[in-house]
Parts: sequence; C-alpha cells; structure tokens
Amino acid sequence: MDTSFFKLSSIKRLVTGYFLGIMIIVGGTVITITLVISYGKLIEGQKNKARIVSSNMALTCGDLMMVGEWDRIMEILGGIKKSDIEMQYAIVIGSDGRCVASTESELKDTFLNKTEFEKKTIEVKENSYFFHPDIKDIFEMAVPVYSAGERIGTLRMGYGTKYIKTMIMKTVLNASIITIFALLVGSILNYLIIQKIIIIPLSKIMELSKRITEGDLSHEILDMHGIKYEMRDLAYSFMGLQQSLIKVAMQANIVAAGDLSQTIELKGDLAEGFNKMTKSLRSMTKQLQEGILNISSFSNEIMSSAEEQSAGATEQATALSEISATIEGLSNTAGQIAE
Repeated sequence: MDTSFFKLSSIKRLVTGYFLGIMIIVGGTVITITLVISYGKLIEGQKNKARIVSSNMALTCGDLMMVGEWDRIMEILGGIKKSDIEMQYAIVIGSDGRCVASTESELKDTFLNKTEFEKKTIEVKENSYFFHPDIKDIFEMAVPVYSAGERIGTLRMGYGTKYIKTMIMKTVLNASIITIFALLVGSILNYLIIQKIIIIPLSKIMELSKRITEGDLSHEILDMHGIKYEMRDLAYSFMGLQQSLIKVAMQANIVAAGDLSQTIELKGDLAEGFNKMTKSLRSMTKQLQEGILNISSFSNEIMSSAEEQSAGATEQATALSEISATIEGLSNTAGQIAE
C-alpha cells in the first residue's frame, strides 16, 4: 500500500498545526498586551476627565452653596450624571460633614463623616483620587469646595470602571472573532501555499526516489515547473543522483561486455568501489593471461621434446632395418657359398 499520500497529508497537518499554534500564541499575546495597555490608558483618561469635571463642579458648587441654592446644585449634579454614563454618583458635603446635595436622594441631610474613608475624603486639601473600599469597580474624586477663599465643604464624585471593562470585553470579543476569521483564512491560504510549494514538488521527488529505490532509472527527468526555493535544490540533488546512477549502470554494462578500462569520475564510496572493482578485474585478467601464456609455453616445450623423441625413435628403426637387411644379405651370401 502506498503511504506517501498519508505522509504528505501528515506534513500538511503538521505545518498547518504549527501555523495555527504560533498564530494563536502570537495573536493572544498581542491582544493581551494591547488590552492591558488600552485598559491602563482608558482608566488614566477617565481619571483625567473626572479630575477636570470635579474641579469645575467644585467651583460651581462654591458659588451656589454661598447663596443656598441646594436644589440648583442637585439639578446640575443630576444633569451631569445623566450625560456621563461613567459617573455613578455625586455628593456635596458641608463643612459639618452633612450631605447638602446628592444625586442619591436617600443621602440628603445624612452625616458622611463616620468611617475612615468618609473622614479621609472630607479632609482632602486638593483634588484627590480614591478607590472606594466598599463598592467594587468605583473610584472617587474628592475636591474641597471654596467660596471667597474660605472652605465651605467637599465634593465627592464617584466614577465606575464597569463601562470601561465592558468596552474591553467587547473589544476582546471582536478581536477574538477577527482573529478566528483571520486564522481560518490564514490556514486555508497556508494550506494552499504548502500544497503548491512543498507537497506537490515533494510528491514528484518522492515518486522519483521510489523509482530509483526499485531500480528503475528510466523515469523521466523531473518537471521543474512550479518547484521553487529549497525544493528546487532538493529536486536537482535527486536528478543528479539519478544521472550518476545511470552513468554507473552504463559503465557496469560496458564492463560486463568485457571492457575493463572503465572508471567513474565521481566522488564517494560508490565511485571508489566501482573503480576498485574494475581495477581488481583488470589485475585478475592480467594474471589469467600470464597463466595462459605460461601454460602455452610449457605445452610447446613438451611438444618439442616429444617430437625430438619421435625423431630419435625413427632413426633407431631405420638403423635396425638397415642391420636386418645386412644380416639377411650375409645370410644369402653364406648360403650361396655353402652350395
């Protein structure tokens, strides 16, 4: 079963997963840092606004308190609260600690100098900032109220940070939606880019390497269209390997046909081994040729000796024939003499 597809799919999943992980970490870090900085700037901006509003309101209250226009003060405070969503309450306290005007009607004519926090607020010498100890997400601006150079009371204005936190949460939600959408689009683009730049070229290279592994060196040269960057270098490396193996195979066939003069002008163990093999074959062939020549020479000597022995035997046979003829002649002569 060909598992190359699953391997390539695993590469796509792995790279896409790394991309998503990195983008989530980077996006989360950027969003967190941005929100922390934004929250700090928004709180600081709210403080500055509260300081300006409370300072101006303290001047207005000073003039109105001198003439006892408490209802007018309450009307102005109520108008500010309606127009400013961040303002939670406003309290004007007389020099005796009694509430003379407030956006909270139940506090009217009550003494607000009992707790440590209340005492601290009415003792301020200038526009001061406090976190409320009992009400969460509330801070106060306490400002002394003067009229004709004489202190006649204190203005306390409470501002909530809930609105800012709500804005921050909405920003987080919107940023998260945008980030998720960007991640989805980025993942799709990343997937397509990986498919084009890595997966398709790598599948071609893997097909070539598979053919080479199976011993098939006749596979056509890779189509370099669309192969870029490091993948192009890798493809050229495999093509060089293919050409080197083709050259080795051709020279091996020439050696098999009897030509032992072949050598490979390449680097590495394969070329070194091939050259050693052909050198050994040449040495063995030379030794065989020398052995054959020695055997041939020895055979010639034996044949020469045999020929000499054969010639001697022929001469001896001729001499014996001649002796036999001589004896036969003598015998005939002796016979004739006897008659």
